[in-house]
Amino acid sequence: MRKYHYDIAFLQSVFPVIVRSPAYLLLQQSAVRRRTGDDP
Repeated sequence: MRKYHYDIAFLQSVFPVIVRSPAYLLLQQSAVRRRTGDDP
């Protein structure tokens, strides 16, 4: 149970960094572009 709690804390500390990472943002932008149909 304690191990699980540590995993949650680790995820909570790492997730914001992943969300702010340039690669993730680029992925998000391309996904949005594909959804709206603006991609050539």
